[in-house]
Amino acid sequence: MASGEQWTNLAGKSSDRRLIDAAIADDRRIFRFVHDYRRLIVWPRARTLGVDIHVASRSFPKSDRGVVASQLRRSALSISANVAEGCGKTSRRETIRFLEIASGSANATEHHLLVAGDLGFLARETNSHRPPSLFSECCEA
Repeated sequence: MASGEQWTNLAGKSSDRRLIDAAIADDRRIFRFVHDYRRLIVWPRARTLGVDIHVASRSFPKSDRGVVASQLRRSALSISANVAEGCGKTSRRETIRFLEIASGSANATEHHLLVAGDLGFLARETNSHRPPSLFSECCEA
């Protein structure tokens, strides 16, 4: 049985099929609106955090051999990446899973920032001409 015939049999009339198709199209538009990561408040903040951390980690001493810097950059950049990737998934369950992964990356980033601070790799921002970033908020923790 062709898919068009299935719809006609399920809906009873072809006009009902058009209504069902329109409803499905509306659901897809709403789903896309909800899943546009650029509209979320967290995504640009996480993206800025990743960029700020990448720039700051360039000044870490050579004795680090890139270990803390690399882990810090990877975890920070994965926050916004997982938010974006999760919003591209087709099911709520998958979306939630990626948001949970992003949350875990945020925790890992906080940990790496604390370790970098303990090792003296990060200096607190003072006399900054720009408003405090999420990065400086994390450093103050």
